[in-house]
Amino acid sequence: MTKYTWVITTPDYDGESSSAIAKIGPSGAKGRLPLGTVVQDGEHFRLLDAEGRVRFAGYIEGEYTGYEPLNDYGRANGCTEIQYSVGDLWTALDGTITSFQRQQH
Repeated sequence: MTKYTWVITTPDYDGESSSAIAKIGPSGAKGRLPLGTVVQDGEHFRLLDAEGRVRFAGYIEGEYTGYEPLNDYGRANGCTEIQYSVGDLWTALDGTITSFQRQQH
């Protein structure tokens, strides 16, 4: 049984549609939380590529360290960084805080 569940709720490919919407993980895990629970109660994250562009955004809930969406899904899809919403800012796991206001995803 998995101890965490994440869901991609927004692809961010400059308006292109993607099959990533409502992608839930980790892939093949048993006992994942329901989608609604993850979105309602989870922490908001976003996955960025090497140029700093947001590629995906979503939520994670359960027992996790923070890198799970990046390692489970993001790296295989061109992402190199994960950030979490903290108040009105986005924060990397190394503590780096972005200098701009949080965008809706």
